[in-house]
Amino acid sequence: MRKMFDASWIAETIIRHRLWCIAFSLIVLLGLGLGLPNLRFSPDMEQFFPENDPTTETHFEIEETYSTMDNLVIAIGVEDGTVFTPRTLNLIEELTEKSWRVPYSLRIDSITNYSYVSAINDDLFVEPFIENAISYDREIIDQKETAIESEELAYGAVISRDKKTAVINIVLDPPRDDIEKEYKESVEYAMSFLREA
Repeated sequence: MRKMFDASWIAETIIRHRLWCIAFSLIVLLGLGLGLPNLRFSPDMEQFFPENDPTTETHFEIEETYSTMDNLVIAIGVEDGTVFTPRTLNLIEELTEKSWRVPYSLRIDSITNYSYVSAINDDLFVEPFIENAISYDREIIDQKETAIESEELAYGAVISRDKKTAVINIVLDPPRDDIEKEYKESVEYAMSFLREA
C-alpha cells in the first residue's frame, strides 16, 4: 500500500504502461468533454447559497420591499490631467445619453446628468451639472471642476476624488425570465456603443 503513494513507483508505472495511461486519459477527457454543452453559468445568487440561508432570505426581503436591481458601470479615465476637458466631458455626455438605450436600464447616473442645484437671490435652479460640454471654455470648465468638490453625492461617487476617472452607472432592472440572456443583452448593447466611442 505504501508503494502506491511513492512518486517514483507512480512515475515508473505510468512510463511502463504509457499506452494504457494515454488511452485512459483520453477516455476520461472525452467523457468530461461530452458534458461541456450542458455547462451553464447562473449569476443568480440562489445558486450559491444553501436553501433558507438567513442572509439570502434577508436579501430577498429587501428586494421584495424595494426592487431587484443590478448595475452596469462604465468608467472613463485619463492618464494626464483630469476629465475636465471639453473632449472628455463631451464623451461622458454622449455615453450617458446612449446608456439610456441599454436594454432594461432604469436609471443612469453620471457627472453630466447629475442634478446640480444653484441659487440666485430667491430663485432655485436645478439643471444637469454638465450640458453641451463641447462648447465650454476654460473658465466654465474650471468653475465646474471647483464646484464638483462641494457636491457630496457626486464627488467620490460618479467622479473620483483625483478627478481622473468618471463613471456612468447604469441601473438595470431586467424581468428575470432568463437572467443570463437579459444580462448578456444589456452588456452586449453597451459594448456595441463603447466600441464606437
